Amino acid sequence: NVEKLFTLAPGADPNAIQLTVAGGNLAINASGSLEVSHADQPIISFTPPVAWQVNADGSQQPVAVTYRLVATSPDQYGFSLASYDPQRPVFIDPLLQSTYLGGSGGDYIYAIAVTNDAVYVAGNTTSTDFPGTSAGAQPNYGGGSNDIFYAGDGMVAKLNLGLTSLLQSSYLGGTDSDRISAMAVTSDAVYVAGLTFSTDFPGTSGGAQPNPGGGSDGMVAKLNLGLTSILQSSYLGSYNWEQIYAMAVTSAAVYVAGWTDSTNFPGTSAGAQPIYGDRYDGMVAKLNLGLTSILQSSYLGGTDDDYIRAMAVTSDAVYVAGWTDSTNFPGTSGGAQPNNSGGNDGIVAKLNLGLTSILQSSYLGGTSGDSIWAMAVTSAAVYVAGYTDSTNFPGTSAGAQPNYGGGYEDGMVAKLNLGLTSILQSSYLGGTGYDSIYAMVVTSAAVYVAGGTGSIDVPGTSGGAQPNSSGGYDGMVATLNLGLTSVLQSSYLGGTGYDSIYAMVVTSAAVYVAGYTESTGFPGTGGGAQPDYSGGQDGFVSMLSTDLAGPRLEVLKTGTGSGTVTSAPAGIDCGSDCSETYGGGTAVTLTATAASGSIFSGWSGGSCTGTGSCTVTLAANTTVTANFISMYGYTLTVNQTGTGSGAVTSAPTGINCGSDCTEVYTNNTPITLTATAASGSVFAGWSGGSCTGTGS
Repeated sequence: NVEKLFTLAPGADPNAIQLTVAGGNLAINASGSLEVSHADQPIISFTPPVAWQVNADGSQQPVAVTYRLVATSPDQYGFSLASYDPQRPVFIDPLLQSTYLGGSGGDYIYAIAVTNDAVYVAGNTTSTDFPGTSAGAQPNYGGGSNDIFYAGDGMVAKLNLGLTSLLQSSYLGGTDSDRISAMAVTSDAVYVAGLTFSTDFPGTSGGAQPNPGGGSDGMVAKLNLGLTSILQSSYLGSYNWEQIYAMAVTSAAVYVAGWTDSTNFPGTSAGAQPIYGDRYDGMVAKLNLGLTSILQSSYLGGTDDDYIRAMAVTSDAVYVAGWTDSTNFPGTSGGAQPNNSGGNDGIVAKLNLGLTSILQSSYLGGTSGDSIWAMAVTSAAVYVAGYTDSTNFPGTSAGAQPNYGGGYEDGMVAKLNLGLTSILQSSYLGGTGYDSIYAMVVTSAAVYVAGGTGSIDVPGTSGGAQPNSSGGYDGMVATLNLGLTSVLQSSYLGGTGYDSIYAMVVTSAAVYVAGYTESTGFPGTGGGAQPDYSGGQDGFVSMLSTDLAGPRLEVLKTGTGSGTVTSAPAGIDCGSDCSETYGGGTAVTLTATAASGSIFSGWSGGSCTGTGSCTVTLAANTTVTANFISMYGYTLTVNQTGTGSGAVTSAPTGINCGSDCTEVYTNNTPITLTATAASGSVFAGWSGGSCTGTGS
């Protein structure tokens, strides 16, 4: 596979897209793949393309697309599109893709960012052979323990948008354990943040805090876009324990958040909460873009444990979210939920951009355990997501899933007003097993959430990219409407081992998710940058369609005849409905029935051949063509010439010329014509159609 993403502008000619495969001989096989042969080398297959347009509501409208060979050049190809709205752009892309990412040890991805030309991911690794680090900012493994959560070195990697090529990767760490939990990419740099136990973390000289504080410190680092150079890094912490889990970069500053149990965390003087609350406190910090100065920081917590896991920065405020055991979390008076409901509650807080004032905060939870792991802020609302085992989580009435699904915990999603004074709507999201949400993105059309599940009955997976659980613990992706009253589509994502999603980005073209897996058969990795599992735990990155739907099957009808094509399972009745979305891996049987006066002459595309029923197992968008031909395949026309008159009749009947001088007959039908001269005329003979003489 190769990356081939095209945007056809409104009114543009799709034939303007032409590609040359130098030295190649091109062909399109029965499944719609483009095959390239070159001398005596093995044939290379390019996966069939997909195409779509974006509707006014942000949803995708599929457009049928196939490869097109350029007749005058055997090494050139383009695309042929079926009907579409020429007033809107058309996006053409190959089969959506997954890839493993890892070496022989443990590899974990916790953060992702997507630019207009690359996908960046970050996490940590214990693999001394992590792929692609040669020429990276830190090409060699630094060291560290094998603990699954605080393991080895941080790692950063850059892939192409199609996930078919690893462009560059790099270790990032010292001789002790280091982990990256958050990432942001700007037009000129890659920022990452997390924690480190290393006293020799690279690049901290000249940083805001060049030396470690002790214990585990937060760390922030800035690399160039190519991942070949560490521009600056900095410790962030004091003598005890710090972890950074969230990050946001604006045009003016770098914001990070997490938690600490150090009583003298740097830079809190003049902060919204300058004094340590007790136990673990949430913390928020603001650094300059060069990471050479701490502009302000602040504690955020009460007298029990408080943790911040998510952050969003708008033009006028800093929002953070997480969970707390404190009954005196600061700033909750006047909030949507001013009091802790029991156990640990979710927490949402809003500070000014300078981190000197808590504008409002609110608890969010029921009588059991509630934790927020992800957040997104729009111009109209604050969205948060995580998990809960409270059967009375607030605001779920009228939600997409108003009742607790069961099991140990359910995913949960909630929507608050920007002032954090009102819960607008919330919803459970889970089945009868264990369900957690770790990532969230909100677009102008929908709310996307992702995480992991042990449930075999997650709501809304029918018709999804992977409609069924593969066993064990699978990744899970779902999209809801903005009001959180409806699950639009959800999908499992995983193999037979442990799989979980921890990070997500949604673009206009695709949903990118990342996490780690123990499955040797993770879906969609064929053709990926790293198609095979390397052992231990591997990171993974996947790209799905924005509707999270499974492959689309489209039936085209050609020929001079007519008929219908139906499917089992139901969905296609073509006739009128000639396309349907099915879950990935679904086996669909197509049956063609010719109309009266027509015959079905055979299939093409989707590996269908012959005239019987055809079964297509869907792994990608697929087009199958049914050809019907008329039983009355040829027209016989009789012309009368000369000075006389008469009639011509046929056997079988049809021609009575005089009045009816043309007729369509079935292929290979023998037809006898008889000429009868009128009174005063004689029949002088035939010409054409191999007819001669004056007889029949």
